[in-house]
Parts: sequence; structure tokens; C-alpha cells
Amino acid sequence: MHDLTRSTLLAFFLTASISILAGEEKRPMEHLDTLTKMTSKELVAFANDALVDRLSLERKLLDIVDGQSSNEVRCAVVFLLGKFRMAGAVDTLKGHIAMKSESQELNDKRPLWAELPTVQALINIGNPAVPKMLDLIQNSPDAKVRELAASVILHIETESVGEFILEKAMNGQANAEQKERLRVAIQFLKDEDMRRHPKPPEKSEK
Repeated sequence: MHDLTRSTLLAFFLTASISILAGEEKRPMEHLDTLTKMTSKELVAFANDALVDRLSLERKLLDIVDGQSSNEVRCAVVFLLGKFRMAGAVDTLKGHIAMKSESQELNDKRPLWAELPTVQALINIGNPAVPKMLDLIQNSPDAKVRELAASVILHIETESVGEFILEKAMNGQANAEQKERLRVAIQFLKDEDMRRHPKPPEKSEK
């Protein structure tokens, strides 16, 4: 068997996922069996082709997130977007940051995603999510959404760096309401007790 690199294995998962979403009969292990028979040159070409497939997969997954699929399906898709670190998905994901998994399984049988799969996905995507989280903190009317956005920044950047980012944004913000929201977010990052007892969701402003 060839020594498959991380990028080639990722290409396998991306291509297999696209095939499944498209309803093709070929399943993941069949893709893996094909990969093991390739030469190194063929593997490199396959990985390059998967970069194009990645954009196609991202579009398909985002359509599902914004669609009418079940909570379980949407949570699974959000998990995949985070697992593949699809930075192009951040703008869509920020609109679903408060989505909760409705899984009733026992802890040892829970799916791969946590109670808040979008928060987990955004953290996995990393730095590309930070500007969108700053936007949510300043502009969302929902205190819970703002806290979740601050939590994403906290887990991506650590507390001290997260505070620096928020303080810089606050110091450059002229709007009083947005400045106050940033101040509260900074306090949220500093106050461990506040993070353990977040505010309940607010009703969205019409």
C-alpha cells in the first residue's frame, strides 16, 4: 500500500463525500481501494483535482445548512464544514451559530458534534472566523449570539489575544451601542463565572 499523505487522505474523504451527496453508488472504501493502486504521480494529480472538488462540496454542504433538512442532517453537515476547515463557509455558519443539536442519545453514543455544532465548526476553521465573530458581537441584537461569538474568539485566539482583538475593535468603534457590546464581550472573556452562566437568548429585533 502507498504511504498516503494527509492531503491525499483528505482528498479521498472530500471526493467520497461528494459522490455520496450526489447519490453515486461508489462508497468511501471503494475510493480508498482505488487510491491504494495509484502511483505517486497519480496520487498528486488526484489531490490536485480534489481542490476543485472541495469547492463543489462546500457549495453542496452550504445549500444543506440553509435548506429544510432535519436538525441531525444539518448538524452533521456543519460538522463536516468544520472538519474540512472550509473558510468559505464562515459567512453562512455565523447565521446558524446558536443552532443546537437535538440528539437525545446518551453521552457515550452522541454523534461526533457537540451540543453547539456551529460553534465547534467555527473554532475548527480558526482565524478566518474571527472577523465574522467581531461583526456578530457588534451587530447582533441577541446577547446569547454575541456571547457565542466571543466564545469562538476565545477558543481560537486564547483569552489574552482575544481581549486584545476586542479592545482594539472597541477603541476604534465610534458607535456607542457597538462599543458597549464589545466592552461586554471583553468582560465575558475575562469572567469565568459569566461564561458558566450565560444569558438566555433574546428575541430578535424585527
